[in-house]
Amino acid sequence: MQSQRWSWDDVLLRSISLQNIRSYKKLSLEFPPGYVLLQGDVGSGKSTILMATEFALFGLGAVKADSLLSKGENRGEVVLVFEVEDVRYEIGRTLIHKDGKVLQDPKGSYLLSDGTKEPLTASDLKARILQVLNFREPANPRAHSRIYRYAVYTPQEEIKSILDGGGREDVIRRAFGMEDYKTAADNAETLRAHISRKKDELAGRFARLEEYRADRGALTEEIRSLERNRVGLERARDDLAGKLAETESRQSGMEKQMKEVIRVRAEAAQTEREIADKKESLRKIMEGIRDDRAEISGIEKELQNLGSPAKPTGRTVEDLAGLLDMVEGTEREIHAKRSEAEGCAAAISNLGEKLGGKEYEAVQDAIASIESGIRSGDEESSSVEADMGEHRTGIGAKDNEIETLNEGLRRAERLGGRCEYCDSVLEPGYVAKLQEERRGRLAAAKSERGVLVGRMRECRERLDRIRERLARDRHMLEECKRDETVAQQKRMQEARLDALREDLESLDAESHVPAGEPLARKEGESPRDYLRRLRDSLREYHSATEKVTGLTRRKARLETRMLESEGGYEEDILYQRQREASLDEARAYLGRHGTLEDDIKACGIEMSRLRADLDQANRTVSAVTERIGNKKERAGQLDADVAEAEKHRARHNLYQDHEEWLSMYFIPSIYRIEKAVMESLRYDFDEFYGKWYSMLVDDPTKTSRIDERFGPVLEQGGYQQSVESLSGGEKTSVALAYRLAINSAMRRQAGTLRSNLLILDEPTDGFSSAQMEKVREILNSLKSEQIIMVSHEIELEGFVDHVFRITKNEGSSAVHQTK
Repeated sequence: MQSQRWSWDDVLLRSISLQNIRSYKKLSLEFPPGYVLLQGDVGSGKSTILMATEFALFGLGAVKADSLLSKGENRGEVVLVFEVEDVRYEIGRTLIHKDGKVLQDPKGSYLLSDGTKEPLTASDLKARILQVLNFREPANPRAHSRIYRYAVYTPQEEIKSILDGGGREDVIRRAFGMEDYKTAADNAETLRAHISRKKDELAGRFARLEEYRADRGALTEEIRSLERNRVGLERARDDLAGKLAETESRQSGMEKQMKEVIRVRAEAAQTEREIADKKESLRKIMEGIRDDRAEISGIEKELQNLGSPAKPTGRTVEDLAGLLDMVEGTEREIHAKRSEAEGCAAAISNLGEKLGGKEYEAVQDAIASIESGIRSGDEESSSVEADMGEHRTGIGAKDNEIETLNEGLRRAERLGGRCEYCDSVLEPGYVAKLQEERRGRLAAAKSERGVLVGRMRECRERLDRIRERLARDRHMLEECKRDETVAQQKRMQEARLDALREDLESLDAESHVPAGEPLARKEGESPRDYLRRLRDSLREYHSATEKVTGLTRRKARLETRMLESEGGYEEDILYQRQREASLDEARAYLGRHGTLEDDIKACGIEMSRLRADLDQANRTVSAVTERIGNKKERAGQLDADVAEAEKHRARHNLYQDHEEWLSMYFIPSIYRIEKAVMESLRYDFDEFYGKWYSMLVDDPTKTSRIDERFGPVLEQGGYQQSVESLSGGEKTSVALAYRLAINSAMRRQAGTLRSNLLILDEPTDGFSSAQMEKVREILNSLKSEQIIMVSHEIELEGFVDHVFRITKNEGSSAVHQTK
């Protein structure tokens, strides 16, 4: 197994921009080439810049998104600009707060190069960056970049955890891509155990193979004997079937004759019923004729009594109903409009009382005047707020200036007899003058800030007075608006009352009453009552007319039916006589075939006996056939069992061969290869570690090396020391040497990785002045084109080309370049 190759070709960071990332509301930072120091107190926001850089390049990895987005913000953004082989790239990633979670916005990730912007998802962007950087490693969106994390930037806490021994070898395997050996061996062992279990499962599945073969031979003989017995039974069954067919044929002939007898018998019974029914029908016809004659006589008398009714009007019932509906509708409309008019008058009176005598035009004039005053107050308020914003900006600028001057004064007060940068001798007078000058500038800045604070206070008092006046005006405007609404409602009610009075004058129920009808109107009779009486009289007329018409038609139908009944009576008498003759012939035929039923019964008894014998023969043949089928099914099962057992035996032998190959050859080979590669790696690692340790710890009695488990071993005067017993500066020396050893070993392993970028997190925590001087030598020996250090140590400022001071005020971080 070969270790993977990767490279970091001439990469330089150029700039980073943050918005709502941890303690940074907004930051734009340029990264110059050379040695750069991000200096600030603990917790000021230094590490945030490194976290944001790694997030821009490779995504979240194992970092939680809500730990990057500023608290209380819904959106954050990181934009990183870097160069690879003189080609400039810009990466953008965005975090959003959505549905109670913080996640990367898929629409906010992109890569810009050569003027072309590629919109990419979070995972696709990481794969694209790995391609640009030539990092040959999986683009897992939930993992850090191993190459970047160990070759370029390793957080201080991660180095400490490696030194503490917790999973040190696993970390080294991940850093150098060696975990694949252990993974391969573990996977092979898992596969071997799985194969062993499968082999053991198969061992019992072919144990009865020979038993299955013996049972199969015995079954073959039993099947042959049963088939010979079945042939004899089938011959006896066929003889019984022939006798049964002959008897069935004889019975079939007699049954045909019996069908004819049954038919004649049924026809005779049907003829007897028809004759009896016809006699009853003749009796009913005669009774019907007598009833029709009596009903016709009654109808004639009722028609004489009804006479000819007189028609009360020439209109239809529908016409009268329509006129009645119009009269009633007009009366209802009159009543409704009178009630509505009374309501309108009452509403007008109430609204007038609410207005207190004020007119609509006066209310509108008051509203216009108040609104003009409010607009003027709003403009004055905006002007004062703008002045306050300028004063607030000036106070913030003065606060930054005072903080910078305080820092300069502290440095001036710390100055001794020598310059902190060039170590040249300083005159006491110069030092005193420098301190006095900075105190004067600080006092002037504080005085100017006091003036701005006073102006800010005056603006705030003026703004409060304006807001009180606006509140009074808005309250008066609301009251006038309510009066305007009441005045509008009063106008609408007055217009409605006038319209109702006009409608009442045009409504008249008498206009719908017809004149000159045969049924006269009574004196004092209302339109509604007259129309109802006229309608009811017309309905009585129609009812009487319809009754006369119905009786006349009924009489005609009865006369016609009576004539038809008399003709049918004669025809039925003739039909009855014909049926009595047919009945006499049927009775003579039935007398000639009286014994046929007994002959059929005897034949049926013989057929039942033959069928029972045949059924028994069929059951016997079926039983033998079923036994043969069962035996053959069992034989087929045994054949399948034999084939299955042979297949399991073949698979068992194959699994056994695979298990032996894995346990005896493959797994031991993996461990031997891993051991050899790890030993080679440890040799290189120990070489680099020893080099960096000897540069940091200038004590010939103290030595340190890397043991077989990649742990640092410390010796002094021939005795070993534990890392826990070291001082803070010595622990930091070990951590920095280990960190640089990882970087150097990875660069040697890669071959093509250039030493152009290195990021060191708190590399000198606890160092003495002498050890700090060693850092200068290390930086020079690294010969990296760009080294970014993060530290709270001010002493490092003399070792670098550029210094960025990071401060935090009220939870918000800011960056100022001081060198």
